[in-house]
Formats: sequence, structure tokens, C-alpha cells
Amino acid sequence: MTTTVTSPSGRALHHRATRTTTPREDAETKAVRIKLSKEQRLAENKEYLKNANVQAFLKAIADAEGGGYDFKYGAIKGKRKDPWRFTDYSTHPGTGYDGVTTAAGMYQINKGTWQDHGGNRMGAN
Repeated sequence: MTTTVTSPSGRALHHRATRTTTPREDAETKAVRIKLSKEQRLAENKEYLKNANVQAFLKAIADAEGGGYDFKYGAIKGKRKDPWRFTDYSTHPGTGYDGVTTAAGMYQINKGTWQDHGGNRMGAN
């Protein structure tokens, strides 16, 4: 028994399967694909940063987050000897003043996002 599905415009939609099974791949192939994806993402990001609108958008985010590249969550701009600043990227990102969140840096990126994007291998010097 087949059910006819129609689009909002009234056209009948037909399912056309291209594969009946999920292809399997070994772990090495997947690791290579992930690495290429990160390298491609870095190259794309470098291109995006050449765009004046992208630069303005990032500046707006940074201003809203109120931080600098060395800020953990809770740091205050202009405060001297702020305990919520970091100087060593090997400990970045770490927990902020609430002891829970790992948001840090100019854009308050959390640990999961930082690791997903390769940490300081993504172009930070």
C-alpha cells in the first residue's frame, strides 16, 4: 500500500531511493575525510575574513561579548590583574568565574566548539 504525499502547491511527491543500504567505510577513510574537512574549513574561513561585512559582523559579536582574546567567562575589560584572564593556550578554554562554563576568548567560544574546530591548530599563532 503506497500513500500519496502532496506538496503545499498540490503536486504529488514521489519517493525515489538511490540506495537501499548505508555504505560502510573503515575508520582511516573517515579520519582522512575529517582532516580534509577541517583544512577546507580553515581555507574557507580565511577567505571569509577578507570580506568587510564579515569583519564588521565579527567585531559586533566581539563587542557584545565584551572580551578580548585572553578573557575567560567573567573577565572584566580594563580590570588589572583579572583572575579570569589566561596567558597560556594549553589551558584554554577553561572554566570561568562560575566554575561551570568554558566560554572564553573574544567570542566566548566554549570547549566543545574549540575542540571541534581543532583548537589552536586552526590558525592561532
